[in-house]
Amino acid sequence: MLTVEKWLEERLSPGEPSEISAARVARLAEPVKSSVSCRWFSVPLASGVGNAVLLYPKNIATTRQSLVILLHALGRESVAFEWQWAQALVSKGIPVLAVEWDGHGDGSSLWDVASVSRTVPLILHKLYAGWGEQQMSPASSFPKCFLMGNSFGGTLALLTAARPEIGNVVSGIVVISPMVALVGTHFDGSPRKRFGGGFRALKRNRFSIGMGVDPFDQVRAFLADTVERRGVLKQVRVPVLWMHGARDRLVPVDAAMRHMTCIPSALFAHIDETRGHKLMNASVEIADYASRFIERCVDSDA
Repeated sequence: MLTVEKWLEERLSPGEPSEISAARVARLAEPVKSSVSCRWFSVPLASGVGNAVLLYPKNIATTRQSLVILLHALGRESVAFEWQWAQALVSKGIPVLAVEWDGHGDGSSLWDVASVSRTVPLILHKLYAGWGEQQMSPASSFPKCFLMGNSFGGTLALLTAARPEIGNVVSGIVVISPMVALVGTHFDGSPRKRFGGGFRALKRNRFSIGMGVDPFDQVRAFLADTVERRGVLKQVRVPVLWMHGARDRLVPVDAAMRHMTCIPSALFAHIDETRGHKLMNASVEIADYASRFIERCVDSDA
């Protein structure tokens, strides 16, 4: 049977990450190198071409016929903060393709929030549409595809799932504290300081999020148009696992619940009573909930 990495080889070109990016992932993988393999691929982005790293079990016999496309938080990169989730999923036999989306990593470039929402659909079209075909077909849906996103990465996953052509190829999505309504102006502590700290890190990664526009204000305006005014989450038709921190000040849980309940498809929710927006990164339960959700979705499709 065709393995996930061979399947990706047929669809994506090899990636060439910088020495820094490759060394960072290699260092993270060092403790589990006996059981986890890493491969870099180039992926299409709305702003050009970016990198993605595939993490998969070395024991091919344990590899499930599913693939998680992991989308990091805004201002982060690849699996820097989501590594423990990726590693835990791989340990359960689930391969993970961690994408460095627009403005991050080595493929960084100027972008706006509206354009970056087209990146994940571009990647899915590259993977699941036949050569020269315009439509994605479930007949080619090997492996079963799941989107998993953290913070604004979760927002990208939800917006992607709301597109009508996506339901053919995405079996489910997992979101952790998705930015659906920026009620607060800070993460879980000092106003602006922690949120702005993340964006200061972006400068080191040559990140640029719209000429002369405050990143926070641009994201807020984008969400007000897509999620609030147009109500795009009502278009989501795939199963969703939504995990949120009860102490989230950036996207308070009551605001999240209001948008969560708009999703008409099967919805499973987990509220972490002890964590806020940023500290959800440290939750070791997330990968366990995600893997069980994926197993349930795969079994229901069988």
